[in-house]
Amino acid sequence: MEVIRYMELRGTPREMGEAHGEAWRDEIRDFIARRIDVARDFVERHDPGRGLTREDVSGAGRLLVATHRDYDADIWSELEGIAVGADVGIADLLACNGLTDVRDWLLLRAGSGLRGRERAAPPEAGTDHGGCTAFVTSATVSGGSPLLGQTWDMHPDARHFLLVQRRRPDRGPGALALTTVGCLPLIGINDHGVSVGTNNLVPTDARVGVSYLFTIARAFRERTAESAAAVIESTPRLSGHNFVLADTQASLNIETTARRSMRTRVDSDARGKGVFVHANHYVSVELRPHACTGIELPSSRWREEHLYEGFRAADRPLNPAICWDLLSDATRGEGAVCNEDYDGVYGLAATAATAVVDPAAGVLLACAGGARLGRQERFALDR
Repeated sequence: MEVIRYMELRGTPREMGEAHGEAWRDEIRDFIARRIDVARDFVERHDPGRGLTREDVSGAGRLLVATHRDYDADIWSELEGIAVGADVGIADLLACNGLTDVRDWLLLRAGSGLRGRERAAPPEAGTDHGGCTAFVTSATVSGGSPLLGQTWDMHPDARHFLLVQRRRPDRGPGALALTTVGCLPLIGINDHGVSVGTNNLVPTDARVGVSYLFTIARAFRERTAESAAAVIESTPRLSGHNFVLADTQASLNIETTARRSMRTRVDSDARGKGVFVHANHYVSVELRPHACTGIELPSSRWREEHLYEGFRAADRPLNPAICWDLLSDATRGEGAVCNEDYDGVYGLAATAATAVVDPAAGVLLACAGGARLGRQERFALDR
């Protein structure tokens, strides 16, 4: 069983970034190379014949530099620090951080000859392309404070590059976040209890904009889930993502395209008896017309409904152990919530990490890979 890397980052954004880059220099270089290849393969599958090169992906990163630099000076300074510490190019590092958004943009950008629905190659029949499955609970059904969690499904070898950061910046709230080497926070909780998770969506309106990890890093500076939601909604996004958010009282879900968003407040009457579950397709009626339907993941609806069924049948009040158990469900229908298919028998993606966040306790539970076989580790803000 793999143990997740852990490190404390302190100081200015630049100092935190340089310490991060220096600590994992070789791993970061390896991870960037792998992610560039993943982006190329994704575009080739859905737009055969493009022949995308590594330089094309690096070039996309260069075109996105100004937007990210102008979005937030501190976040950009941290990313520059990582690049300096790891001795890697900033454009390649930026593309690595925003992989799913960057590949959407590469696929759909003007001049590619592809306009989303018209030419996107459909998934092969019977193939599970995988994807993240996330949830957030209302305070009412989970002992007075929300919980959130998810599987993080990605190219299978991503599980070898996981990192938990205890972030202690020289100003603003600290945070505890699961991510990968070389990358900004992905899933976690800040010192105010604001917690964020995410799963991918593919809209038709990808544009030059800000990637989801920059968006999450900025949301972690907020004091409430509501204000974090406002940050996500106001960000000029690169592509689409879904975000689950909570603090010690409120819980929210936000679906986004590059230009549009839809917020849902989770309460005790939510569909899953006080739980909101989200996979990798658009749920809101308002945003469905903007989905890139040609590449909708075939397992997404099955995973969402299966996890809903698990939550509806679970004992109340919900607690982190119950949530962890539900994320460990490896039942395979059209997909699997816990998709430990690391040999690629069913598809191209697998569960690279699993996480459950308890905002009231200030705790992140995480493991490398799926929760069924992975070793659960407990990380706390007060560690």
